[in-house]
Amino acid sequence: MSWIGVTFYNSRFETDDLGHRLLTLLQMAAAAFMAVCVSDGFGKDSSGFALSFAATRAILVIEYLRTGRNVPATRPFIKRYCIGFSIVAALWFVSALVPIPFRFIFWIIGLIIDISIPMIFTRSMAVKFAPNIHHLPERFGSFTIIVFGISILAVVDGISSHEWTAQSITDTALGLGIAFSLWWIYFDIVDGSEIKALRSERRVGIYLCWLYIHFPLLIGFTALGVSIEHVVLDNQNLAMPFAEK
Repeated sequence: MSWIGVTFYNSRFETDDLGHRLLTLLQMAAAAFMAVCVSDGFGKDSSGFALSFAATRAILVIEYLRTGRNVPATRPFIKRYCIGFSIVAALWFVSALVPIPFRFIFWIIGLIIDISIPMIFTRSMAVKFAPNIHHLPERFGSFTIIVFGISILAVVDGISSHEWTAQSITDTALGLGIAFSLWWIYFDIVDGSEIKALRSERRVGIYLCWLYIHFPLLIGFTALGVSIEHVVLDNQNLAMPFAEK
């Protein structure tokens, strides 16, 4: 969600001045801290995770405020985004002060509002300030490649220090074949048609569906890499006793 918010802002209003670059640096620092906390994000590091996510949303609000100040025509659109993201940032910040498990209730509410902002608050203005037809699909495609790469890297790291067997080689080859096939299918259909439909036909529903379907899709790609690693390692462990005999 953090990455999507920044990506959509850049696709619509990126100015690339000094202020924007400094704010981007702060967003990267907050995202890095989120990554540090994610390993125990539902445990002792959950407060740090919440604060870092709140920081990314607060910085994004500043970005939108800068745009509204410099481009008056965007102010009605940006006002709604700023209100929505400010509420989200406040919920995540407050959640860091609330004990577990009640903290996660604030997270759920914050995510619901976060997702609802473009679907409800700014739906009528989405066509006027539609993202760039080429820029946004390219960003999503790049992020998808990164997820695929990390998944494959997890497989390679998991099996590199273990003994190879015929079964593990077969499992690895089939698993990587699945990942390659999914990559092929994804990039065969990424052509910006959803954004074109938004711009020319005002079909906001198709555009939003394409956007948010990436969330479970990328989770599935990540889970695929982890699953392949576990299947390969399990087969190696099963084969080792027979090899020792």
